[in-house]
Amino acid sequence: MSTPSSSPRRRRLVRKSLLALGAAALGWLGAYTGGVMQLSTPVDLVLSAYPISGELLEATHRAEPQSLVILLHGLARGSHSMARLERALLAQGYEVWNEGYDSRTESAAEAAARIGASVVKRLRNLDLWPRYVHAVGHSMGGLVLRRIEADQPMLRFASVVCLGSPQRAAR
Repeated sequence: MSTPSSSPRRRRLVRKSLLALGAAALGWLGAYTGGVMQLSTPVDLVLSAYPISGELLEATHRAEPQSLVILLHGLARGSHSMARLERALLAQGYEVWNEGYDSRTESAAEAAARIGASVVKRLRNLDLWPRYVHAVGHSMGGLVLRRIEADQPMLRFASVVCLGSPQRAAR
């Protein structure tokens, strides 16, 4: 006599449940990697997967009103990939410029020249130049930021954060 846990019916049910769970997991993963959810890198997953806690925002210091953060996305991405970080920085009181470029057609040097000139022009049009200009770049965005700083003598970042940028490979 077979036990209830080893019955063919129960095994089929477990197998179907596992297949359904696996299919759901593959669909979810496919949506991320296929671009439907616009996440393709571990940084995107970390920045977008977790909710921004109000307690965390309250526990951190508030930015000075004249602080600006420039965000640059990575290779084959768009400014949407930095949107969650943008929202978190805005909630902290930073002014944020989430810049975009077509990394498939523009080289890092071309993007740096265009974005650098645009940033300097926008800064000149402000009534008050921000006390601090910070920059965050993911992957190729970090290389573009380094090039902007090298090419634009008027623009000196107070800090630059490069997330997964291939600094050594770019030399």
